[in-house]
Amino acid sequence: MDLALRDRLVAVTGAGAGIGRAVAVELGAAGARLVLASRDPGRLDETARLAADAGAARVVAVAGDMTTVDGVAALRRAAEAEGDLRGLVACVGSTPIGTFDEVDDDAWQLAFTTKFLASVRAMRAAADLMGTGGGRIVIVAGNAARDAPPGMVTSAAINAALAGLVASTGRLFAPRGIGVVGLHPGPTRTARYAALVSYQARSRAVDDEAAEAALAAQIPAGQPADPADVAAAAAYLVSPRAAHIVATCLTVDGGQTWG
Repeated sequence: MDLALRDRLVAVTGAGAGIGRAVAVELGAAGARLVLASRDPGRLDETARLAADAGAARVVAVAGDMTTVDGVAALRRAAEAEGDLRGLVACVGSTPIGTFDEVDDDAWQLAFTTKFLASVRAMRAAADLMGTGGGRIVIVAGNAARDAPPGMVTSAAINAALAGLVASTGRLFAPRGIGVVGLHPGPTRTARYAALVSYQARSRAVDDEAAEAALAAQIPAGQPADPADVAAAAAYLVSPRAAHIVATCLTVDGGQTWG
């Protein structure tokens, strides 16, 4: 299916690795123009090369920390210079792993700043640049918003808050032609997944192989997602083809959560 993304300007935060990188490559393959942001210049340059090789019409890389006002301002300036922003995939940040008893105030503050506030700031900038021309905003959260496992308490809380943000802003922005949606990946083969496996191994006093098998057993599809699986969904949601999907979240987790 042609996603009608060719030459369409889309910004991607958290593009240095994992799902963010996969999204950049997927959008590149669709011929989009891209503004990519990450706080790791080396990884960002690699993503930019991969997206260009995939077929991106143009790639602009913005090295900056999206958890800071200055970082988001740099992203905004780059997108404004390119003109006619029509999409944002906010994929920045992850939250500390642990139960309520294991995380302290610093971990909660990190979770809020890194994932929630960074997404809010990126959304604000994108919506302002889209103006009356419309566009699509995809907020990548996570299925812990629905599953709420004890060992991912910060993810459960922050992702649920992002789902609420999507619902509220989606209804607010729809009359302006801006569609806001959320994306809830389940376990996905990224550095975050490796950290979760290690945490589960320590918590259960088993090796990583046993911990990973236990995690996979919770997924009806039998295995975690590949980042490309999530990226394909993100590309569709940020495209004009998904124009009537607003103020809701799509879950991509192999059936781990349902209903």
